[in-house]
Amino acid sequence: MKQRNFKEIYDKIYQNCGEIVEKKRKEALKKTILGFLVTGAIWALVIVAGISRFAVLFILIFLATAIFLIIYIAKITKEYKRYFKENVINEIVKQSNPSFKYNANIGISSTDYARGEFDRGWDTYSSEDEIDGTLEDGSLLKMSQVHTQERHESVDSQGHTQTTYVTTFLGLYGMIKLKTPTRAQFAILNNSAFSKFNKNRIEMESAEFEKYYDVFSGSRDNGIRQNAMEILTPEAIEELVKIRNIFKTILNIKVDRDMIYFRIDVGDIFEPPTFKSSVNYNMLEKYFLIIDVPRMIYELLIDNIIIMYGNQEDREKRNLANKNEV
Repeated sequence: MKQRNFKEIYDKIYQNCGEIVEKKRKEALKKTILGFLVTGAIWALVIVAGISRFAVLFILIFLATAIFLIIYIAKITKEYKRYFKENVINEIVKQSNPSFKYNANIGISSTDYARGEFDRGWDTYSSEDEIDGTLEDGSLLKMSQVHTQERHESVDSQGHTQTTYVTTFLGLYGMIKLKTPTRAQFAILNNSAFSKFNKNRIEMESAEFEKYYDVFSGSRDNGIRQNAMEILTPEAIEELVKIRNIFKTILNIKVDRDMIYFRIDVGDIFEPPTFKSSVNYNMLEKYFLIIDVPRMIYELLIDNIIIMYGNQEDREKRNLANKNEV
């Protein structure tokens, strides 16, 4: 996997908007702190005045001021977050691939997310920060942040039902429409203790790889299994281990003929911090690596797919490009 120089990108971002976004962050931070101080002062006055003896009134005041504080903080940070995404994240996206377009306000539909079949189901779904464009060979890409949750209900000793929501996935999900179709049908998923009993599992010749990943063929057909093994070369599975070590989490991939679905559980992404620098180098480098995941997949799989299944012109282009990169 080729390493890309993020420092040059960071320097450009900092030069163009670093001081402005930091100024907006500090203004938002001051107003946030002021909001907490005012709210705390109101609560202190309520207690000193003895209103806390009137439980209903005290609760109403507490809830009203808490709701006001939440709305106030959301309002004062909205402009700061908008500027951060439009300038910092948008520039990182462009530097990752000039064909990529970024829209913070939309995301992949739940229907498209379900096509990847990584989740068995969910009760709430949200998506934002969509990026779409084309990869080097013309394959179409769409990806965004996805957040899914399950609803859990429990009954306490007094018979009251309590509802909680548990996150099942929070991270990057994407789809690639291949320009070069393939017969391959396989999935690269998290390693499971029970996977060895699955007859569709494909054993890979790497003990380190199999500590983290399991590979499953979409069919028991020997030809389909062979396609997967031809695409997942020893070099490819070695790179998958490197990706796991970079992100400390597994990159799930599903190849289904002319489609590649992928997701990686990297948590909430592209949100600017309020209580620390918004142009923190390590944070922005992480965002760059997340946006760069499609390029990693390209080098892992699509390059092999083009060479194996592409037409003569496509294969010659990739062979020439690979020679020039050496």
